[in-house]
Amino acid sequence: MKAKEYAQKYKDEGQTIDSLLEIWKLMFSEVKDIAEMRHAQSNGAVYSIYKEIDQKWKCFARQFPDKVNATGFTDLLKEFSPQLWNELEQTRIYLKNRTDKYPM
Repeated sequence: MKAKEYAQKYKDEGQTIDSLLEIWKLMFSEVKDIAEMRHAQSNGAVYSIYKEIDQKWKCFARQFPDKVNATGFTDLLKEFSPQLWNELEQTRIYLKNRTDKYPM
């Protein structure tokens, strides 16, 4: 689903906290779905997918600047899945410090 489709869903459901959490859950499940579709095996591959979905959240959040925090996807990930967040953060640090300097 695209960010604008999530935005419409959020509007249709009354812009409540519950509907926002539901949208986060749908986006979170997209990470898993895309990883399966792409046969992602490495932490780096999953991290790239996470970044894609985080960008989608930010696009969604820009449509509701007074109601939705742009860092909300990451904030909720840290809250609800700290182990996954720690893995992603370690991967981000590893990729940032690689000596081959491929762009992230």
